[in-house]
Amino acid sequence: MKRIFYLIPPMSVWFFAFFPYGKPIAAEPNARPDRSQESSSERSTQQSVEESARLEREYLKKGEDHFFARRFGAALQWFRRAIDINPDNALAHAYTGDILLSLGEPDQALKHFRVAAELKSDPAPEYFRIGQIYYLKKEREQSEQYFKRALKSDPTLVEAHFYLGLLSYRMGRNREETLGHLKAFRAARPDFADKEALNRAIALLEDPAAKLDQNRDLIEIDPLRLFYRKENEQKDTARTETESKDAEDKPVADESTEKDENIAQTEKAEDQAQTEKAEKQTEDKDGFLTVAAGPGSLFNQALVFREENPTRALQILDRAIKEDARDARLHSLRCEILFRSTADTAGALKACAKATELAPDYRNLQNLGRVQEAAEKPADAYASYVEALNRKMEPDLAMHAIKLGETLSGKEQETRRLLERMLARRPDHREGLLTLMRRQKEDKNRVGIRTTMERLQSLYSDDVEVLERMAMILLSDPDTETEAVELLKRYYDRSGDLRAGLSLSGLYLKRENEKEALVLLAELYEKHPENYDVVRTILILFVRRNQNLDSAERIARSFLATNPPAEQRAAILGLLPDELRNRIDPPVEKQVEKDGPASEPSRQPVRPNTPVQP
Repeated sequence: MKRIFYLIPPMSVWFFAFFPYGKPIAAEPNARPDRSQESSSERSTQQSVEESARLEREYLKKGEDHFFARRFGAALQWFRRAIDINPDNALAHAYTGDILLSLGEPDQALKHFRVAAELKSDPAPEYFRIGQIYYLKKEREQSEQYFKRALKSDPTLVEAHFYLGLLSYRMGRNREETLGHLKAFRAARPDFADKEALNRAIALLEDPAAKLDQNRDLIEIDPLRLFYRKENEQKDTARTETESKDAEDKPVADESTEKDENIAQTEKAEDQAQTEKAEKQTEDKDGFLTVAAGPGSLFNQALVFREENPTRALQILDRAIKEDARDARLHSLRCEILFRSTADTAGALKACAKATELAPDYRNLQNLGRVQEAAEKPADAYASYVEALNRKMEPDLAMHAIKLGETLSGKEQETRRLLERMLARRPDHREGLLTLMRRQKEDKNRVGIRTTMERLQSLYSDDVEVLERMAMILLSDPDTETEAVELLKRYYDRSGDLRAGLSLSGLYLKRENEKEALVLLAELYEKHPENYDVVRTILILFVRRNQNLDSAERIARSFLATNPPAEQRAAILGLLPDELRNRIDPPVEKQVEKDGPASEPSRQPVRPNTPVQP
């Protein structure tokens, strides 16, 4: 997909360029106009047009940089400024629509996609996005109409076949039509992330005896996953090399610089708020989602007594269930009370299972998984979490499910798909990116590791914990030790962490960079002169080099004077050469008499045949 950029200055600029407002009309037919004044006015207008065009390119470029770095808040402001200069900037409208759609504002996004589709000569991507929005709104006929437009405009946009297949199935069309769309998509996208689900759906459609429920989607998928702009599309914009160079060489006005700083501050505040929100969501000790108040007097009475009198609340719920046993809210609330207040895991499990049977929505499935996990049924809990995430992708629950799935056998591919889905929805999720990096390291995916590292460092440049965890991931593979050294050095420079310093010095020694190791160890010893690991590492280095033995003796004596545990004392002495060790801790020798070996103790002579005296 290529985004084509057409520079269309506002009509007012062209109008006033040729018909300057307020220009005096000649009083006489033969009067000659003032050419110098006319030339000056034309030059001023031309400069204004050029400056507007330059700023428009500059804002668009900045917006793209933020967009592909997943900093959507800052990108949105730059694209809007480009649109303020030129309301007919199709590319800025398209990017703005993408951002608003990803932020959960489909109605606002729809307006920008419509404008972009009208302005562009190839509106297939915008038609596709409009189709996705109507798909989200469950307006299937309009969604189908726009997906067909996208396919007609660009037959290579096979993702439209995927959605047309899903829509054909839900709208009760014949199976051959649905199969045609899905098979076309599978043939063009053999590496589709949910390939197993796609193959299973096609197999069911090909089986005439298979009974399918057309009230449910054929394949559960996050609609925003498909056809998201890739980073290499940044190269496909119609900014020429000359335009890019001009935009970089010419300084932006002071006002623009100030606004840029404001946008950067806004972006940082947004990232921090989003991180705090994510951390706050995970603070719940059991992750249980409570049921909200609703119709029904008995139900609301039970809600009131839920915490202060759980027994009474359960009695009220029993009465309510006798009146209406099909109300899933009653069973859900019963599950919550049994799980949280009475610690009746078996009863809670039964109540949650009933609530999920009656209403298999995100909340009930998620709560069922929490109870199953507490009942030490990890496989069942994982299955419930996956079903919940198929209803709604929540990043924190997704990460919890991924970690749980990693403890189960045969779940590697499924957890990999979960991670991809979660990062598609929250591309800046810290824990998700670190998990992705760890998996890329396990798969020896050097290109992927580098890309994920760059994203983490861009998003969390001031987070020392992220630097440390990235370094620890890289340390587990000898092939990535160089990157680990760089990250550990940055982390140590910012935090001064003892553990990071020791790890870094150990890497220096392993790579035979003794000079850097000595400098770092000297700094660590100055701060931690009584630390066993610091002293031990310094002594190993001194003894290996067979230099600075006087310093080694002083350091060893100083450490031993602190009365360390016997094991540490013996280990430190064992590192030293014999001569130095004997000087610090002389061996204990037996005293020998000068006249010769010690004589045996004298015995009183016993005469033979002498009876022993009592």
